[in-house]
Amino acid sequence: AAILFSDLLIPLEPMGIRFDFVKGEGPSIENPIQDEADIARLRRFDPREHLDHVLQAIRQVQRALGGRVPLIGFAGAPFTLMSYVVEGKTGKQFTDTKRLMFASPGLAHELLAKLTDTCIGYLAARHRSSALPSSPPASTLIAQLPTCTTSWWSLRQKPRTNSSGLTTNPFWREPTWKNSVSTAASSRR
Repeated sequence: AAILFSDLLIPLEPMGIRFDFVKGEGPSIENPIQDEADIARLRRFDPREHLDHVLQAIRQVQRALGGRVPLIGFAGAPFTLMSYVVEGKTGKQFTDTKRLMFASPGLAHELLAKLTDTCIGYLAARHRSSALPSSPPASTLIAQLPTCTTSWWSLRQKPRTNSSGLTTNPFWREPTWKNSVSTAASSRR
């Protein structure tokens, strides 16, 4: 197989999130998400217009491979992207991300929804640009996307009430996507 590298943060810039790569430190977000107004300012975009350079690179590599080996690509999951845009940089503690999730779960969901929509559109455009006659339709791959829309943390930590009477994980939701994925897959047969 061949692997085409494209940085995880690439879809953020067309959304209005500026970033740069600082030598020795990694990505640095110039305008981290801090409040509801920042989330409201995020733009939706058509990847075919704003990220065509990535799609052209995929087409060039696919032509060069000539179907001899699969081309593997990857993208940042919405939670990963949320961590970058809220923290403003690479980190391990995710203090600001956790603060957003606990203090304002509605805003966290709104941000994740926008990032999820962006991931879906970006991955679908990438898949369409790489499609060979024998490739599965983009809808097959998109039906599998909900597995990355919720973090491992929120799926595994059932809520508990702490001594202050607060729910320890207000972000947790009963995972229902497994049924919707299997339903979507069986409805195409």
